[in-house]
Amino acid sequence: MRQYSEAIERLRTGPLFCGYSAEEIAARLSLQTACPTHFAPGEVLLAPGLHDPALFFLLEGTARVLRRRADGKYVPLSLLKPGNVFGMATLFQASVPFPNEIRAASECTALFLPRERVEQMIAQDALFARNYIALLSERILFLSRRIDTFTAEDPSQRLLAMLEEFHLQQGGEEGTFILPCTFTQLASLLNISRASLYRAIERLEKNGRLLRENRRFRLCQPKQAS
Repeated sequence: MRQYSEAIERLRTGPLFCGYSAEEIAARLSLQTACPTHFAPGEVLLAPGLHDPALFFLLEGTARVLRRRADGKYVPLSLLKPGNVFGMATLFQASVPFPNEIRAASECTALFLPRERVEQMIAQDALFARNYIALLSERILFLSRRIDTFTAEDPSQRLLAMLEEFHLQQGGEEGTFILPCTFTQLASLLNISRASLYRAIERLEKNGRLLRENRRFRLCQPKQAS
């Protein structure tokens, strides 16, 4: 029973069960039948065609969201942490495969909730429905920010927008976070050369917007003109 209580505590920190007690979460999920699944580093949690539509909750560990490029190589998009939810993009689109691959970055545990159960909870539970809509709205805003990232003409602004996303994902204090990919992969994500990436980093550092030590970054507020 301990694993179930730990799973519930993780879910309580996530967006879909905000406002629920542990007892209410247990009653809605029936964790005895929806057992948490463990993954070793490198194992795939979700990929195109791997699962029937379901909602996935990361309970322990970390996992990377990867996008496969046309040349077959994978580029990391984000890092998932305990409490994060994934699988929403294709939950109600059975004919559309999940667009990315989610792979364990460390030993991790995830809980899968079938689409049928999610539909029941949305129909029967107003608080869950509201939380679900709020999370969808957050995802839409995230995609809007990503569009800003990829359409900015100035590589420095494109880079700054991407770094802000990394910071939001990691929730670091005082703007500090670890770059979740290599510099080559970051340049590929931004569709610029490595030389352009390093010039953009230097420009942000010179303007006081960024401090860097290897792959540890800290975002700084722009200085006010005196």
